[in-house]
Amino acid sequence: MLVGLLAAPMVNAAPPASPPGAVITNPAASPSTFLPAEPVPAPAPVKPLIELTTLKLLRAKGVITEAEYESALRDVGDSAGGRAGDGATVNVAGWKTTLYGFVQTDFMWDSTQSFNEYPGNSAVARPDTYAGTHPRFEVAIRHSRFGFRFAPPAVGSIRTSGTMELDFQGGAGSGSIASTSATLSEAGFFTSPVLRIRHAYAKVETPIVDVLFGQTWNLYGFAPNYVPAIVVWAGLPGEVYGRNVQLRVSKTIKTEYVDVELAVAAMRPTQRDSAVPEGQAAARILFPKWTGWRSGSISGTALAPASIGVSGTVRQLVVGVPYPVGSASQSASSYFLTGSGLAVSAHIPVIPGSKEDKSNSLSLVAEGAIGKSVNDQYTGLTGGVANATTITSLPPVTTGSNFGTSGVIDSGLAAFDSSGKLIQPQWLTCVAGLEYYFPSGRVALFGTWGHSQLQNAAAFASPAKVRNHSNFYDGGFFVDVTQQIRAGLDYSRIVDVYQDGVTAVNDRVQASAYFFF
Repeated sequence: MLVGLLAAPMVNAAPPASPPGAVITNPAASPSTFLPAEPVPAPAPVKPLIELTTLKLLRAKGVITEAEYESALRDVGDSAGGRAGDGATVNVAGWKTTLYGFVQTDFMWDSTQSFNEYPGNSAVARPDTYAGTHPRFEVAIRHSRFGFRFAPPAVGSIRTSGTMELDFQGGAGSGSIASTSATLSEAGFFTSPVLRIRHAYAKVETPIVDVLFGQTWNLYGFAPNYVPAIVVWAGLPGEVYGRNVQLRVSKTIKTEYVDVELAVAAMRPTQRDSAVPEGQAAARILFPKWTGWRSGSISGTALAPASIGVSGTVRQLVVGVPYPVGSASQSASSYFLTGSGLAVSAHIPVIPGSKEDKSNSLSLVAEGAIGKSVNDQYTGLTGGVANATTITSLPPVTTGSNFGTSGVIDSGLAAFDSSGKLIQPQWLTCVAGLEYYFPSGRVALFGTWGHSQLQNAAAFASPAKVRNHSNFYDGGFFVDVTQQIRAGLDYSRIVDVYQDGVTAVNDRVQASAYFFF
């Protein structure tokens, strides 16, 4: 029986194994039956419709070009400095929106009651007054700011962008509690500040020229490129500093060792009744391989190339006089004046720095300017000229307090001299600052000097109100506690010399803390 079982055919038995190396053929099978299968391609990555990222990451992934990246840094660098590349950016279907800014708290002690939050070019109270002999202490958050930069996808070689930046210094002119309204309390001024537009402009960048329209920095003085490191708010005594509404055309020519920037702009006229825009022009040379670290105030710290620039401004003023002097006629007459200014600015990396290392970097920024009827290009500068008219036989120059009256001009642009002639104040100003980084790269020392002089001060009446010149001295340091937290401390002294020889002095100690986002 066993033999029969062994001799019976096997049902469903496995085929015998092929010897090693044998080729199995099966004419009935498809040729592809025994060939390896083609690999299935991986699905293409799906680009997210909404992406939370940074400018640096967008550049690294090739979403934006190096030129787009540099353009964005220029727009937000004033407030964010070198942190701009790490700022929060939302990419929605190619639209890049960058949020930036800082929260700032300031503690300010002054030896006189001359200023509110910042001195600017305002006058120090004379020592024969109550304000000139009593101190003041203030705490404020009004300098905090935030901004948005919007950049849609490029259209061919044309790039567009828009920037909107605001702070909390609105509703109070140059920072004076008294200038707001009789009902505004001191508590309301400091704890309930009003939003103000700093920048609101759009750019169109093309291979031929770049066009900008909106409100941003003046070309005159090249701010903020030559603002020194300082804890006291910028717009220092002797520093050209301001923003205005404008239409600007510019061109940057780049080479390996030298870059050239050229720009012209039609600005909002300093006086609308002049009926013509103010004209500004600027040119500067940059050396991209010679770089140093510098800060605009202490917020905009960034690596900057050595540079030297020249800028100028020309404007027309029309001063309306209601009647000719000494005449009973009521026919109006006008004085036509031309204001102008010229500024030379420079950044010199005395000890150069690099992207990787701030240690021992030492930079110098300096600027000198001359001009007539250009005091509005500075922060709070009148030199007392607006208070100089005491000649009763002459009609006063109408100033900004009567805005809307024919022939109105802002304070300090022109005034009658002691002989009864309408003249333009002539200014000579300069500012210089040094900024040094310790080897850690997290602590910096700085020192600043500024000077302004009214060259024809003797021509104006009321020498007890008109200042001959002013000097500003400042020194301090700042430290980066973390990437987002910075704290600074400085001491400054302002020395005003009035035309009658009286000297007025204000000492200030200011501490400030920042949180950048």
